[in-house]
Amino acid sequence: MEDLTIQERLMAIVEASRAPQSMPVEPRVERGEDRVTTVVEITLDSAAGSRPTRISDLSMGGCFIESITNYRPGEIISFDLKTISGEEIRFTGKVAYVLAGFGFGLKFNNLTSSHALFLRKTIELSAQ
Repeated sequence: MEDLTIQERLMAIVEASRAPQSMPVEPRVERGEDRVTTVVEITLDSAAGSRPTRISDLSMGGCFIESITNYRPGEIISFDLKTISGEEIRFTGKVAYVLAGFGFGLKFNNLTSSHALFLRKTIELSAQ
């Protein structure tokens, strides 16, 4: 994967984004939670600053965030998600793994009942 040019990496992300957007995906063994493919635009807040990007799959335990920026496993990342009513909910998590040039898996931490309710509704709507 290190031999891929930036253009080839971006094309792979574009091709992946053209896949059906609401198909359930088999859970990763590490994740242990059902996940759904979705597209949610977000702005990441980390030690590296704020960057616009998107979530490409989501579960009750975490998500995959597309990013060509290199983050480190263990790094703490935050972002806001908007509810249907426009309310913003702040999520924070730890980078669980990195796929260089494509993105990273984020494991949520400090989830409240409001977070869990929001995630359940979002996952149910995405799976339809």
